[in-house]
Amino acid sequence: MKDIKKLVFELLQYERVNAGKTSAFKEMYHNDDLCPGFRNKFEEIFGALQKYRKVSRDTQGFHDNGTDVLIKDGETTGKYFICIQIKSERCLAGEDYFKDLKAQYQDTLEFYGDENIVDYYIILCCDARANVNKIRAINGYWAKNKKVHIIEPEYAMMFLRLSMLQIDAVIKRKLGNDDIVIKEAIGILQALTPTEMAIILYMLHEHFCNNRLSISVKALENSSFLNTVYRAAPDYSRDWFFTNESEDEEDEEDEEDEEDFIDEPYEPCNYEIEGESLNRTFETRLTEDLGYLEDNYIIADEVLNHYVLALEGLNPLIVLMLDGKIRYLYEEAELLIYMMEMFPVKGLHFEQNM
Repeated sequence: MKDIKKLVFELLQYERVNAGKTSAFKEMYHNDDLCPGFRNKFEEIFGALQKYRKVSRDTQGFHDNGTDVLIKDGETTGKYFICIQIKSERCLAGEDYFKDLKAQYQDTLEFYGDENIVDYYIILCCDARANVNKIRAINGYWAKNKKVHIIEPEYAMMFLRLSMLQIDAVIKRKLGNDDIVIKEAIGILQALTPTEMAIILYMLHEHFCNNRLSISVKALENSSFLNTVYRAAPDYSRDWFFTNESEDEEDEEDEEDEEDFIDEPYEPCNYEIEGESLNRTFETRLTEDLGYLEDNYIIADEVLNHYVLALEGLNPLIVLMLDGKIRYLYEEAELLIYMMEMFPVKGLHFEQNM
């Protein structure tokens, strides 16, 4: 159950979509769309987990005791549950939505036993912009209950649209965080910007999968993968990518009821990255990245205008890329995106399946 708990927590809060995309929830029904959608996505996740290690679990849906989707440890009987309550746009439309939420939570505690519930999730599948006050009220009421997790609409929409590639990458990263190979790979990549990381991974892929031992500048410029990454990554100064920006606010000590929170509107994510763009061309950015990497992981042949990897420093990335190719059967662009998703970096967002 420990592995499942970690995965559920990570993937339900994988990434936010733009708040405007959550308007699609208005057309989704609780029983017909949302409950089966979440249950099927969890089944995909646990199926993917089997590639990594053997797990025992049971996923059930449509419960009347305050839980819409129930995940339980398949190796035990009557213990260790993850309970999920899904609230649609229509569920939150009535005046009694808060009363219903609290009653459903109490029903779950009484039915399964507080000591047996590992986590309780309230997933808000509604228009984030139209329900800002209600979302803040719900967040505020359960803020100090460490067992209850509120999944906001931007995260809920992303979860339903997770690709298998993204799921596989999270499983590998999250469950392998004690693996020496993962740790050493993080040690390499945490010092690189998204575009520098993409160059290294692209050259590794070409070396081991396409037997291209050296890469010309022209080939790098023509790479569709690199073009995609450079478009997705903001053109900020290199220092920006290594500046920690805490988004956490100190918890308020005073007790407030749900009516107090309704007065302070919750702000949905507008998915804007703050920074000053340098407005450089792709070619200029690529040249500067190659200049930095030349002192670290690549060797330049100035006569032929080609680059070669210094492979001895990249063994952990080689192992993980070959693992993705063999274990998960990813090829070409999918394999490269899988590697990028495994090691998320500040400023890069691949908006897939949107």
